[in-house]
Formats: sequence, C-alpha cells, structure tokens
Amino acid sequence: HRIIERGIRDSQALDTETLCILAGEKVWQLRIDIHILDNSGNLTDACALAAIAALQHFRLPAINIGTGKTVEVFDSDTREPIPLAIHHTPYCFTFGLFEDSLNKSRQFIAIDPNLSEESVIRGRLTIALNVHKEICTVHKNGGLAVSFETVMNCCSIASQKVVNLHNLLKDELSKADAVE
Repeated sequence: HRIIERGIRDSQALDTETLCILAGEKVWQLRIDIHILDNSGNLTDACALAAIAALQHFRLPAINIGTGKTVEVFDSDTREPIPLAIHHTPYCFTFGLFEDSLNKSRQFIAIDPNLSEESVIRGRLTIALNVHKEICTVHKNGGLAVSFETVMNCCSIASQKVVNLHNLLKDELSKADAVE
C-alpha cells in the first residue's frame, strides 16, 4: 500500500540522514516486507502499525569509520545497537464510508471496518496522524463523494484515538525490549 509509505517516508517520520554511513558512498538501506497471515478487514491500518512498530523496535549495528574510509560493523555482543532516529510516529485510521439508501445526501462512517463491512462500503478514507495530532497524510478511495464535514469528523475521531494507540504501542515495545 502506497498509503503506508506516504505516512512514514513522505511525512519524514524517519530521520533518513542518520542512515548515512559515508557521505555520498555508503548508506543503510531499510526495507519492510509485510506478509499477511489473516485478513479480518482493514489491512491498511494493521500493516501501517506493524511497519511503524518494526521501525521503532529495529536497531542498527554500531559502526566505526577507520582510516581510508573502512567501515567496521559490530555485532550486538560487542557494541550496543543503535535505535533508528524517528521524528514522529504516524498512525493510520481508516473509515469505511456508507451511503444512506433512503437519503443519498446522508453518509455513515465506520472506523476500522471489518471484512464484512468492507464488502459493502462505498468508499474509504484513511487518515495518518501522529501523537501530536498533526496530519501526515490523507487518502480517499472509492466512488462515494465525501463532504468536508465528514472529513473533519473523521479527523476528530482519529485525533481522539491516536494517543491511546501510541501509548499501547509504546507499552508493547517496552515489554518486547525487556524480554531481549
């Protein structure tokens, strides 16, 4: 999903300059592969959360630049690996858009639509925002036109939920770090 990439890379959530090893010559390359094991609906939000959790949990190996631009990479037993420099954490919130069959001007929304809801929605609105409630990206697909009021309502709902999701992820990452 391009929305996940836009939410992370295009919002400059990750400090890409810290991935530089030797200016103009060597750089760390990060790649996230997500393998879907089960689909209960709303894969975008689940995959985005998995991607950001992976980036926050990942550690780069410590390095030393020697004479002649030689790079020595240390294993985790020799030197403590370094966490990625992350400016902010974008979280995706997807809303299923429904149209009232009796009154076409009325819309209904469902946050985090499940698989059966996804089969009947007329559109989808995904909003990525960080814990500071700053919008990182907005993506709308599907044929249903969305009113300004609906978009603002979805932004308001997402901004209410983002702090809880952020705290949940932070707690789970702390537990994972404690196990290591």
